[in-house]
Amino acid sequence: MIKILICISALLLLVSATFGRSPEGRTGDCGKLASRFDVILEKAGGTCRTAADCGCYNPVSPNVGCGGVTDRKTVKELSRVETEFHRIKCSWPVDCAAWLCKPACVRGKCR
Repeated sequence: MIKILICISALLLLVSATFGRSPEGRTGDCGKLASRFDVILEKAGGTCRTAADCGCYNPVSPNVGCGGVTDRKTVKELSRVETEFHRIKCSWPVDCAAWLCKPACVRGKCR
């Protein structure tokens, strides 16, 4: 019985360390910013004529992996959310290796 309780405690600790990256989780101000980030990104057109029409974004929301590429207008909106994210000292929801932002326009879509 004690071994089971220790295993359950260890599992809960692992889950909270993995998914509870910000003190408020997804329900506090950091969570609200992550949700707003998701909404903005869902509405993104991601269309382009040249690579200059595209830009990169960072992982303010755990739903976007390690960031990505979309249209420049959307990136500006996402950057404003990210600025607030840093201002209130939210933690990155995903630990990612550094990556080089080299957006491309492929057949009218930012990649």
